[in-house]
Amino acid sequence: MTSIFEQENVPEGKVFRASTRDNSHNKWQTKHVVGSMEVESEPVLNVRSDLRPLNPKVTREARWREAQNAWDELFLRKTFIEASESIPIELCCCGFLPDNTATIKKISLHLNQTWVKDANKKLQGRGFKVDTFVWSWHNLSGQSQTHILLIRFHDLKG
Repeated sequence: MTSIFEQENVPEGKVFRASTRDNSHNKWQTKHVVGSMEVESEPVLNVRSDLRPLNPKVTREARWREAQNAWDELFLRKTFIEASESIPIELCCCGFLPDNTATIKKISLHLNQTWVKDANKKLQGRGFKVDTFVWSWHNLSGQSQTHILLIRFHDLKG
């Protein structure tokens, strides 16, 4: 019979490896991602704050600048804010406290099903598409996990 206090079997060499912002940087990067915009998500989600550009490890700076210009010229920030704010925040503790993590996950799912489709119709002519991504990692102290909402830009030209 298994004890509830048994530790999960972790592969040798990974027992003491913590996940941090720096070593989880590759999670949001795929082959065609030219860059990403980080939405202020800590301590609470704020879609109206300035977005922080993130560069992938393998950077294609010219394409990333083109994607950022398309973002500005097509007024996608305005539609992103409108779509994000149309979703009610999630609550916990009998409805007394906002649940930031659940809200981020809910908004990401909703945006990928709605706003992303409209944004991609506009961006397709420029050779890009976007999606939202929840970037997360485990912390060594304090809050156990951090969840950040990202808007990733994919290069359709490869």
